[in-house]
Amino acid sequence: MSKAAISDMSRFLRWWGDELRGLVPGWPGGDAGAAGRGDKTVVALGRTSVTVVEERGRSRRTLAAADLASGRPATEALHVLDGLDIRGPLGVRVAREACFARTLEIPSAALADAASLAALDLERATPFRAADVYTAVLPDPAAPAAKGRTAIRQLVLKRETVRGVLAALEARGHRVAFVDCWAEDGSTALPVDFLAVPGAAAGAGARGRSRLHRALATASLAAAAAALVVAAVKYDNALAVLDRETTAARKSAAQVNQGLAGAEVALADAARLRAIRSARPLAVAVLDEVTRLLPDDAYLTELTLDGDQVDLAGFARSAAPLVERFERSPLFTDARFSAPSRLEAREDRERFAMRVRLRILPSKAEPAAAPPTGAAKGSAG
Repeated sequence: MSKAAISDMSRFLRWWGDELRGLVPGWPGGDAGAAGRGDKTVVALGRTSVTVVEERGRSRRTLAAADLASGRPATEALHVLDGLDIRGPLGVRVAREACFARTLEIPSAALADAASLAALDLERATPFRAADVYTAVLPDPAAPAAKGRTAIRQLVLKRETVRGVLAALEARGHRVAFVDCWAEDGSTALPVDFLAVPGAAAGAGARGRSRLHRALATASLAAAAAALVVAAVKYDNALAVLDRETTAARKSAAQVNQGLAGAEVALADAARLRAIRSARPLAVAVLDEVTRLLPDDAYLTELTLDGDQVDLAGFARSAAPLVERFERSPLFTDARFSAPSRLEAREDRERFAMRVRLRILPSKAEPAAAPPTGAAKGSAG
């Protein structure tokens, strides 16, 4: 067999392996790309030093290091790369404290979109803006999560932290393949890549498919033949399933007839629930009013509703005007700070804690005539 034919077959098998791996669901962002495997060289940024490390699997070897004077930028120490034998992709590693971390829950069925969901929630729940940061997600098995939900940890790295280093490395002729960070222990790296671009692997696969169109045509014919066999088997299985479902439907119809006897009890429960809900302002109304009163530069980290008492905590550019805002509200009164406000340098905002009370509790709604069954269920829900 000629070398050209062997080369074509090798490329086809590599492409087919990538396609099969793409069909297996895995953790989004769990593979840090080519930087996560094999030999690589890492420029580790410390507070007072810059270290160049060569990593081969689990082994690590320091190639060079340079100390930084207090307050000096890391770009002044990149000369340590001159003359080094760079093997594998070159990446930048930042200290763990340079990354902001937060934990959030998402539905387990949406794990494939974990990175997108976390990015959408970032601007809503934090002062970060997507254009100013790099993000990555990791599973967080230590965090508790409700049934059917999964806890994830989102890491946020400000672009300005590494912008100068990346530009300086590019200027020296080095292509930066990845950016990751140290774990909490400071000796191992987290399996993340802040430079990872979703869909890059799919683009590479498309280019491979265009080069192997003849092999793909053969594979497509084989897949079509297999699909015909699978369709015939599915047809027989569907008939069997339909017979079982028909029997089950008859049993369900009998159970429905029995369940109609308990409809009156459900209507009574719905009426009691409406009475309870009308005895106090809905939490939605309180949240809506608090959102209206807070300025755009403020956000909450805690909100507690206990009877007619509402406790608030969060950050604001200036906390002093908040008391007057809540006093003017038709819903709140007796607004006061429950703890002294203080400036948080990390957030560049004042941390505040205040307490307000509801002005008046609405009286219970007048009892209404029993609605139709469908309407009662809607109210109860």
